[in-house]
Amino acid sequence: GHLIAGARIASDAGSARLERKAVALDKLVGQVCADAQTLAHAKAITIEFRPLVAEAVVSGDQGRLRQLFLILLDNAVRYSKPASAVTVFINPSPRGVSVQVCDTGIGIPPQELAQVFERFYRGDNAATQHADGLGLGLPVAKAIVEAHNGEITVDSQLDGGTTITVILPTAHKLRVAA
Repeated sequence: GHLIAGARIASDAGSARLERKAVALDKLVGQVCADAQTLAHAKAITIEFRPLVAEAVVSGDQGRLRQLFLILLDNAVRYSKPASAVTVFINPSPRGVSVQVCDTGIGIPPQELAQVFERFYRGDNAATQHADGLGLGLPVAKAIVEAHNGEITVDSQLDGGTTITVILPTAHKLRVAA
C-alpha cells in the first residue's frame, strides 16, 4: 500500500536514505508557495514569495525538501488569522541558504517553543484552536532538515506570529566575480 510506505517514510525521515541531486531551492520553494496558495485561498491568506537570491542550489532529495516546505507552509496557513499574509524569504546565509516562513498567526507560548520539534507534541494553544490538527508536523520537518545537514529554528511571539528558519548548505559555493 502506498499510504503505508508514506507513513513509514515520515516516521523515519531522519534515517531514510536520501536521493541526493542538485535541487534548485528557489524554484522548488516557489512551486510549494504556489501549491499552498490554493490551501490559503479559503482563508483569504496571501502567500508572498520573496527570493532574495539569484538562485539557490542545494544537494538534496527533491521529494523530501518539498515535503519539508509543504509542512511549514501548511502550519503557517493553519495558524494564521484570516486575511493575513504568510511571507517566505530565501536569503544567502554564511552556511548556505536560508529559507524563512513568517506568519502573523497565534504564535507559540515561550514554554512550548523548546518542545515544538518533539514527536507528536502539540501546543495547548494549537490544541484548543485546532482540535482536528495532527500535531505540527515539525518533528518530520526537523528530521528532513537534519538529514540534509541543515538546521531549523523557530522564533515566535504569542499573538505576534511565528518565523521558522531553515538553513541548508548549498551544493557548491560559487564565488561570483564582482
